[in-house]
Amino acid sequence: MLPSDNPINQRKKVSKFTSDEIFLALTMVEKMESTVELIYHLMDHETSDSFVLMLIKADNNKVKNVLKGQKRQTDMLFEINAEQSLYVMLCQDTQVDGGYHFGQRVMRELHIYQRTGIYCIALEIRSTKLKAKSVIFRLMEIFLGAEQNEEYDEIIYKSLN
Repeated sequence: MLPSDNPINQRKKVSKFTSDEIFLALTMVEKMESTVELIYHLMDHETSDSFVLMLIKADNNKVKNVLKGQKRQTDMLFEINAEQSLYVMLCQDTQVDGGYHFGQRVMRELHIYQRTGIYCIALEIRSTKLKAKSVIFRLMEIFLGAEQNEEYDEIIYKSLN
């Protein structure tokens, strides 16, 4: 039997996410969904225009401290997986420029501790049309694509309308 004929290998091609990736996405939803919904409420009542979700992953234990040191009082930090040094920062009232510059500051600071292999995904949300879960899943999909394509040490910036 050829490896491609093996049902397990065929299933891998059909299945888009591993069980670890699915559990990671569920963890993100569990930790972030209510907060994103609250921010949506603020956006609908015109007290906020947009926000950025920034996912950071690095292979060192300094990520949390760097993010805490760089965040504003209005930013919220979510520890998604401490063992993998995976965090998400929600930056209120932030648009393209502000989110990108924030990402640059964080990357510069993290490069002091780790020369390469830092993932930074910034997702700007300008509308409340998508459900909170959909936004979180989109952030996760962008991150998984970046990992698969080894797009590290750069800021991947996307915007959702």
